[in-house]
Amino acid sequence: MGIERKYKSPNEIELFGVDWTDRLGSATLVTSTWTIDPALTQVLAGFTPTQTSIKVSGGALGQVCRITNQVTTTNGETLEHSIDIEIIEK
Repeated sequence: MGIERKYKSPNEIELFGVDWTDRLGSATLVTSTWTIDPALTQVLAGFTPTQTSIKVSGGALGQVCRITNQVTTTNGETLEHSIDIEIIEK
């Protein structure tokens, strides 16, 4: 799976997320942690049995900021998904 690319402006506080359903099979999520580029600020994060989300602010025009979600599942797997967020003027 490739790295997703999303867009936000420097002034937006925006929600991003991952739907893990296709990779989970019969398992569900037990934990979720996010690693984010230092140019961004985590406002809020959460997860359900199959989806994770994070709300971020910040970034400067022209930057590409990576956020990575690492989850553990009920069947003992550790999975990761990254999103590159390009900071643009909207």
